[in-house]
Amino acid sequence: MTETTVFTPPDEPAGTEERTADVLPFPLKKDTDPAPAPELPAESVVKPGEWEAELPDTDDPEAEGLAEGAPVDPPREVYPPSVAEWMEAKDKARMAVLPDWVKLPDQRKAVRRWAVRHYSAVAGYHAVRLPCIYTPKVLWYSPRGAWRWSAAIGRWVFDAEGKSLRLASVANEDAAEYLKLSRQRNDRV
Repeated sequence: MTETTVFTPPDEPAGTEERTADVLPFPLKKDTDPAPAPELPAESVVKPGEWEAELPDTDDPEAEGLAEGAPVDPPREVYPPSVAEWMEAKDKARMAVLPDWVKLPDQRKAVRRWAVRHYSAVAGYHAVRLPCIYTPKVLWYSPRGAWRWSAAIGRWVFDAEGKSLRLASVANEDAAEYLKLSRQRNDRV
């Protein structure tokens, strides 16, 4: 059977019409006892921003809580290897000149079959995309590219970059400057 606890708020004293909140005590779960708060002496209360730790007494070698043991990260003991050990390590690390699949005929056939399958699939993929994706893209972008290319070539041929300087030297009637700019244009073009 379940028990239902109904909370009824206490009667309010007169003159407390303006309330901001009600504090409701929630019932504890069944089969739980509230843990009493530990009572601490006033001098052991830790304030916010402070910390407290119990450290063992280092003067007493018999102190409890001290554990002597091996270092956490012991230094590696590296001894110089003998020549035989050194050669053996180099032999193990050496890679074969030819991989195993090149040496064995069955492996060569398997690799050849895989390569034919792989590259035929890649070629088929692009063969399907050629008429329906690649060709329309080329037809769409090629006029714009041709226009950009011809405009860049025209600017280079007619030296559009130096035209304003040449016209300014003509307007100022500076023949020496104009001749210098003309020679520079002829050298560029």
